[in-house]
Amino acid sequence: MDNSVNENRRKISELRSEMGRVEAAMRAEIARDLDCSATALRLMSLRAEVAELAKLRIRIGDNAPIGARDLRKPRFARG
Repeated sequence: MDNSVNENRRKISELRSEMGRVEAAMRAEIARDLDCSATALRLMSLRAEVAELAKLRIRIGDNAPIGARDLRKPRFARG
């Protein structure tokens, strides 16, 4: 993989982990009956950024899953 693919994957992974932290903060705000609109907007902007990076990833030809093992079974030649 070239450097742009690795850089894109790294950014997506970082954004996913930040999204988890923001979601946890939003749940805590909801549990305390606080206004979570700013946190929700931050989460939506992170999701939009991940979506753009995912589109870029496909355009540059990276179709392998990020952070997940390949669950497809190999096909063997019959014969």
